[in-house]
Amino acid sequence: MIEVVNNGFTKINELNTDDIDQCLDLLAKSFPGNSYYDSHNKMNFFFKNEPELKCLVLKENDKCIGIQCIVDRIFRFFEINCSASGLSYTAIKPNYQNSDAANLIKKHMFKYIEENSDLSFGFARKVLDNYWYPYGYRGITNFCEISLLIKSIFLSNTDVVSRIMRTNDIALVNKYYNDIHSEMLGPLLRKKELWEYYLEKFKKGDIKIFVMDLNKEPIGYYIINGGVVYEIGYDLKYSKQVFVHIMHKLKNLGYDEIIFKIGKNHPMIDLITRYEHSIRTRFVWRGGHILRVTSIDKYFNKIINVLEDRAKNTNLSDFEFSCNSFHFSYIDKKLSITSNNQNTPNIIFDEHEWTKLIFGACKPKLLNGYDGDNNGKILSILFPICNPQFLEIDQL
Repeated sequence: MIEVVNNGFTKINELNTDDIDQCLDLLAKSFPGNSYYDSHNKMNFFFKNEPELKCLVLKENDKCIGIQCIVDRIFRFFEINCSASGLSYTAIKPNYQNSDAANLIKKHMFKYIEENSDLSFGFARKVLDNYWYPYGYRGITNFCEISLLIKSIFLSNTDVVSRIMRTNDIALVNKYYNDIHSEMLGPLLRKKELWEYYLEKFKKGDIKIFVMDLNKEPIGYYIINGGVVYEIGYDLKYSKQVFVHIMHKLKNLGYDEIIFKIGKNHPMIDLITRYEHSIRTRFVWRGGHILRVTSIDKYFNKIINVLEDRAKNTNLSDFEFSCNSFHFSYIDKKLSITSNNQNTPNIIFDEHEWTKLIFGACKPKLLNGYDGDNNGKILSILFPICNPQFLEIDQL
């Protein structure tokens, strides 16, 4: 008989030292690195240091046969904080992969999500494309990469210097992070504990977090891995100096090309795209960076002010229409979304596609099963293209 052992779920049992050792062994064998030793060390660091980690473990005859790791996060929908469950490592022993073990893990995982989270998200490996799709998860990011050839850019001199980020920089770096990413969809809320975790995690790796100073005063930060820029946060009045400094930094490190993975809506994109560049995007609806809203109607209640402001800011006239199981009404600049119990929908599409629409991953007409009338234009205003982008270091 399979026993469910919970840490943060139904509280059947807390994980003891032997449980953790078995979990680490299973994870190290399921996610091999350069060696078992390296993988085990990585998982051990994850277990000991990852903030807000929850573990669901399946045991049979007191032996660990499966595990699901969940990391609680705060997802920001344009400055509205949403509770989120990040689906991290999942592993099942090979001889149990055709049993009910996976279904039992998912049953308890969804129970936790439904009781604790507005949404859940994950970063599925290519081998898991289609795996989470039947459960309502949809890929929402476009994997945007913008490439620049440094030799094609005239670089002026700059007095900006950079240094490795330290713990006492966290408060200031977090301010730059919040200021720059407040109008982007995908960046997560980062508390002090999470920044500390990242600093410790990246100490011996290839990812580097730099703080930029100008005249001995901090003006921002950036995160790089080789010739790839993962993230930039800074005081907007120093945009030009920050851009030039990063170009110089990577040129001096020997790179001819720079790849930016900062998202299409990042404030620096306007500056970057003044130069010769290439943009590569990739849409993976059935895998990749996946997300699922726990309850669509509850989520509408949470974000209704954002949708109402979009209607106001575009001077929409009063309207009323039904979309799937919801009725949209906008009268005297007040938006309401209620259950559609009587009207024939003006617009229909696959119910699970709400995720792609809400987070602006594509236009309404591109949703699976879409069929609708002219009210689709209003839907496009309420749910515009947002180019959501999970930032690299937040990927679980």
